[in-house]
Amino acid sequence: MRIAILFSGGKDSTYTILKSFEDGYKVKYLFTVKPKNKDSYMFHSVALDITKIQAELMNIKHFYIEVSGEKEKEVEELIEKLREFSEEIDAIGIGGIKSKYQYIRFKKVCDELNLKLYMPLHNIDCEKYWRLLLEKKFKIIITKVSAEGLDKEFLGKIIDEKILNELINKSKKFGFDLCFEGGEAETLVLDCPLFKREIKLKKFKLISENLSHFLEIEDIEIVDKSNSL
Repeated sequence: MRIAILFSGGKDSTYTILKSFEDGYKVKYLFTVKPKNKDSYMFHSVALDITKIQAELMNIKHFYIEVSGEKEKEVEELIEKLREFSEEIDAIGIGGIKSKYQYIRFKKVCDELNLKLYMPLHNIDCEKYWRLLLEKKFKIIITKVSAEGLDKEFLGKIIDEKILNELINKSKKFGFDLCFEGGEAETLVLDCPLFKREIKLKKFKLISENLSHFLEIEDIEIVDKSNSL
């Protein structure tokens, strides 16, 4: 099956690429959706410029798709942008886990284009999933936080067992979703089994807007893989 992945550069869409290969699918394209509105209901908005580099590290063809980020309108815009590729693929893969809102709209996209919807993470247990990511040597940082209990001190740190346990405890205390499915946070993958080399942040600054805090990445370095977190 020929598949295109909607790719934000975060943990879920990156794992979806890995799972696609494991399931024997041909990953033909990665599409990164760039919403003009940072408060998009559907799409990530932080560190999207890095996705092009991640795609190069995986040797997969990559395209940006710009949408307004306005509720419902962004879905129609995505359909129209994907229409030109619909004859070249059989399915669209997404990293959705629990969001019924996203599922309904991505299903609409696929139905409109006569494509299958591939969601390998649907309803996965979040704690088990995080531990699977660490087991598979994913290097993940948080690039945005927007929930009580998720302090800006988490930004830019590679998530290891210690930080994961902190996130688990805070999730139980404050009630945010550990998978960040409600927009509580956004992530960025610096390394995973698919990357030929890994990404290191060299320079970034922290931006605060309203109740959100996020990283503005100014410089990165591509380095040979290391064995430690």
